[in-house]
Amino acid sequence: MTNKPKLANKEREQRERFLAAQQGDKAVRDALVEENIGLVHKWARRYYRYAQGIPTISYEDIFLEGIYGLIKAIDKYKPQKGSFSTYATIWIKQSIRRFLQKERAQLKGRGYLPVQEEEDEQMTLEDMPAEEEEELISSDTESLRKKIEYAPIPERSK
Repeated sequence: MTNKPKLANKEREQRERFLAAQQGDKAVRDALVEENIGLVHKWARRYYRYAQGIPTISYEDIFLEGIYGLIKAIDKYKPQKGSFSTYATIWIKQSIRRFLQKERAQLKGRGYLPVQEEEDEQMTLEDMPAEEEEELISSDTESLRKKIEYAPIPERSK
């Protein structure tokens, strides 16, 4: 029965630390990040194996995205909801997955375009000035070159 008071004190201390981090205490947030950095490494390593086909991504990029996910988890965590590591894992994985999806899309030439606030009229190639049309065609050509360069096609076929 002597373990219950120690456990209750530890849980209370943990709640106070998360509350302090969520209220802007940078030192506490940094300590929580350091304590859970192993979790980020675990998921960054796993996703890095899957990202080998994306030449623009390094392990550090994936790790940094995992850190962003960990910080989001620290900011949103409610101790009464359960284990922090389980909660943080969800945020870390989500952050890394979104980053990888975005990188793949950009590599394929389907980058994420910002949503326009106003509805513009549809512009056709006839409406476009000649210089812009040439830029569009050259950017498409460059995109095609990049795809061919990174495609898993034998060199002779390229």
